[in-house]
Amino acid sequence: PAIRPLRVHCNAVRDEGAQGLVALKEIPSLTALRLHLAWNWLTDTAACALAGLKEAPLLTSLMLDLMENEVGDVGVQALAELRHAPSLTDLELKLWRNCLTDVSAEAFAQLKEAPALKTLKLDLASNYLGDSGAQALAALKESTTLKSLTLDLGSNEVGDLGAQALAGLKDAPALTALTLGLGSRDITDIGAAALGVLRESPLLCSLTLDLGGNPIGDAGAVALTVLKDAPSLAALDVNMSFESVGEQGKQAL
Repeated sequence: PAIRPLRVHCNAVRDEGAQGLVALKEIPSLTALRLHLAWNWLTDTAACALAGLKEAPLLTSLMLDLMENEVGDVGVQALAELRHAPSLTDLELKLWRNCLTDVSAEAFAQLKEAPALKTLKLDLASNYLGDSGAQALAALKESTTLKSLTLDLGSNEVGDLGAQALAGLKDAPALTALTLGLGSRDITDIGAAALGVLRESPLLCSLTLDLGGNPIGDAGAVALTVLKDAPSLAALDVNMSFESVGEQGKQAL
């Protein structure tokens, strides 16, 4: 029988220790794995090794917590190889505050090719991503299997062009739940209005938008109210903690 989900917490390992953890793929009945490796001074070497978990034949659920490490684009390019894991349906990668650029976003966009992936969560906040990275990640709309997508790009440099690109996720053919973390200071009314087109998604049942801290004013707030017209939407959560929203915007909301 398959073993219960395996959780491993490590708080004093370096690259060599992370490389050793890849041996977990040899457990013949492993179906779910959660590795908590935050604040361990890990580099691309560790990330490249952890990508070897793609060879676990029955693994359906994987969470890698690599927050506050020193993983860069090379490590992420390796982690994107997890798309070849034959049974993987749920993937969560936490890479808050590492050394990622738009190159990493381009690599993660390849996860659209994962044959069985239904749930994807990418925490890429507090890195060095910009509009080009957001535009690359928008390609995840081409996944034919993805039902739930979480992208946290907060505290990066994603602006209006990035928001406009991510609005294209409305065309994802199977997506029913979407969370976009875009809390920063670079998205204006233009980007907010662009995100309003998510209302056109025919299957989207749950939508969460974090736009807190951006210089969005009344026009942007009013533009976002069209989301209520989405045909299938049952749950809507929008962080509208905008310093620039005046009385007109508040009344519209």
